[in-house]
Amino acid sequence: MFEGYVIAAVRAQIEQDNANAVLISLAGKEVGERLIRIIEGQHAEKQLAFTETTIEAIKAGYDYSQCKTIDAMAEVYARYLMEKAFGKNPLNY
Repeated sequence: MFEGYVIAAVRAQIEQDNANAVLISLAGKEVGERLIRIIEGQHAEKQLAFTETTIEAIKAGYDYSQCKTIDAMAEVYARYLMEKAFGKNPLNY
């Protein structure tokens, strides 16, 4: 039984490590590592989701280079979601 938890934890870490590598490749080493440090400060169960949504927005062209907090990252992602759903419009903010 305990072995199953260990296997799941190892798999989760591998998945997070792979996502971190993608984030660094897309955002660049300096920005990517800063974003990873910010994400690592969040609850462990949410880290992969934060990483994946950040990757999604970066792939769509959104800039996280000025983000220094999770709140700043959330603002970029919220802008991405609003523009994805409703198009680019200053009233979306």
